[in-house]
Amino acid sequence: NLGTNDSSMGADETTAAYKSFVEEIAAEYPQAQIVFAYGMMRKNNLDAIRTAVEAVEAKNVSFCELPLAGEGETGKYAHPLLPVHNAAAKVLYKHIKLLSDILGDIDGNGVVEANDLKAMRQYLLGNGSIDEIMADLNNSGSVDIVDLVRLKKMIAGI
Repeated sequence: NLGTNDSSMGADETTAAYKSFVEEIAAEYPQAQIVFAYGMMRKNNLDAIRTAVEAVEAKNVSFCELPLAGEGETGKYAHPLLPVHNAAAKVLYKHIKLLSDILGDIDGNGVVEANDLKAMRQYLLGNGSIDEIMADLNNSGSVDIVDLVRLKKMIAGI
């Protein structure tokens, strides 16, 4: 929420202030994975905040853009309603999952290999279930033949 109602500064000043804040948090918690999530109500400082987070050289810091509430999706004082929070939770869940897991590692053993390809094939044929977040290699929102081809290429090193 930091930055949503703060529009009194210009973009450069916002970026500098936010970068200083991010660096302070990253230095204080070097063992933590820190995600700065922004959006939902407004995106007036989106570019400044994204730039600030991405400019920090700490490897434990990332930025996640949350979906903006649309027409009819807000309540009192323009705060997002439950469906927007649900959508944001899905975006944030995927972001966090991808920080800790290996994209394409469908069976969760820490390696992208032939077993993952087999699991995806079975899933696409309607047999079994898989972790769709780890299998959606082209970030389309669904698992399909394009993901299967991409997984084959990953395994082949292409």
